[in-house]
Amino acid sequence: MTKGHDAKTQANRKSNQSNGLSGSERLGELQLNSTGLRTEPIRTDQTDRIWGNSDRDNQPQPENNLGKILERLDKLEKEFLLYVDAHQDRLGARLSESQSKKLAFLEEASSLRSDIYDLMSKEDCNNGNH
Repeated sequence: MTKGHDAKTQANRKSNQSNGLSGSERLGELQLNSTGLRTEPIRTDQTDRIWGNSDRDNQPQPENNLGKILERLDKLEKEFLLYVDAHQDRLGARLSESQSKKLAFLEEASSLRSDIYDLMSKEDCNNGNH
């Protein structure tokens, strides 16, 4: 074996030595109290502060929820009544137009019927005279 290979082996042995310390001791300890670091401790009740998804946001707040539900109900009712009123106006306009068309049709049909009777009576008179 070469000297380079022996040097690598010795380096690996040194890096694998723990000097009697366990893995967690070599890595250090987790401090539960962060007063010395002047940072906020990590809280497990907050899932995502950036996006506002904390457990507190997910808890129902009766006053706010009832008010929001009533607002939604008012909005729904207003929009529906506006739609129904507009639809009824359109239906009323169509009914009026339909009644007008029906009346015009009946008048024209009556006029045509009258013209046909007149022609038939004239024809009968002409045929009776022959």
